[in-house]
Amino acid sequence: MDIYDTSDYSRDHCLFSESNKKKIGCFKDELHSKPIFEFIGLRPKMYSIKSERGEKKTAKGVARSVVERNIRHEDYRRCRELEKFNIGIRVRIIN
Repeated sequence: MDIYDTSDYSRDHCLFSESNKKKIGCFKDELHSKPIFEFIGLRPKMYSIKSERGEKKTAKGVARSVVERNIRHEDYRRCRELEKFNIGIRVRIIN
């Protein structure tokens, strides 16, 4: 347990510990001990997790709004299994 930060668990959880709280290099449980049904990792910082809470998707370099609205867990699966990539164009107006 020396490599895990379990400080976000509830205090009555058997694995709760503040010894590695916010410590660099420690693994953090992003779902706070909730079970994961499926994990699809395509690259570092590009993955999708399906759990009882719903879907948690990350895609570094892609706008958060695009990930939330247009990309589904099934898109990650299709990309992994069929090597089919999603390509899109995004227009931004900046000041």
